[in-house]
Amino acid sequence: MKAILLISGLVLTLTSCGNNSAKSTDGTTTMHTDAHKEVAEAKDPNAKVDPVCDMPKKADWTEFSVVNKDTTWFCSPHCKETFDKDPAKFAKK
Repeated sequence: MKAILLISGLVLTLTSCGNNSAKSTDGTTTMHTDAHKEVAEAKDPNAKVDPVCDMPKKADWTEFSVVNKDTTWFCSPHCKETFDKDPAKFAKK
């Protein structure tokens, strides 16, 4: 009985994965559109990125450091701590 419950739970979990994408007004899925937007931002040389993990900046990020009047944003406290240990290692190229 336990095996049947575990298997059915696993099947439900697997079938629900990837079904989070909602349709936008133009018929495309928002997940698909968001992925393309992130790729486009990453290719933009002026786009802000986390210098530690190269993730394109999102509006909800709260972690940042200011070095020589330059504000650098981070996706997580871990990336901020890594940067703060040695900012010169992540100097802008």
